[in-house]
Amino acid sequence: MINFYNEKVSAVLEIIKDCKDCADVYNDIRMINSYKQEVQNGRRISEAISFDSFLRTKYPVIDLMLNTANAMKINQTVFSQNTEAAILSNLTQDYYGILCDTALKKQLISEIKEFIKSVY
Repeated sequence: MINFYNEKVSAVLEIIKDCKDCADVYNDIRMINSYKQEVQNGRRISEAISFDSFLRTKYPVIDLMLNTANAMKINQTVFSQNTEAAILSNLTQDYYGILCDTALKKQLISEIKEFIKSVY
């Protein structure tokens, strides 16, 4: 699990909300939240999986963020998840990856590690 600096997350969310050139990012975040709710209700799972794949192509920082977090990880616990839990986890990773991407682009941070508080 990855923990992020709350103040940086909040700052990026404010930037996204106030910045006109972040309309696409805002829409992607809104769609993530919508898909998460749908998946929690057992609906649109295959569409959520497709959306996750689309986001990981659109925002390569998501995978870079996960790779950075894996390198920081002290203990690695492996557990199995059902499909719904896995896609919810992926969508959450997408959400924070998009925030991290925006923080980098808006120069709130200079490298991914600055966005990640801890990993366990």
